[in-house]
Amino acid sequence: MIQNSFIRWSISFLLGITITLALFYSMQMMIASNDNILDDKSVYKMIDFVQMHQKALEPELKKELPPEPKKPETPPKMANQVESQSDTAPN
Repeated sequence: MIQNSFIRWSISFLLGITITLALFYSMQMMIASNDNILDDKSVYKMIDFVQMHQKALEPELKKELPPEPKKPETPPKMANQVESQSDTAPN
């Protein structure tokens, strides 16, 4: 049992190290420049354009304000009348 577990752990450890090193190597190869520096300006073409002003693009619109709302009439004042309450409840 111990020998079987040791073999399984050894194989797993070696396989893990191998996969990790392969991934690091492949990542290094992906970012390596290989002396392919893009300094040749004939490859790039410059696009030259002029952006028009925003005011020239938008037509002038005259904004009309809505009429002012009418003020609501004040409601009639209510008289504060308090009916007296008796201390005894009706039977």
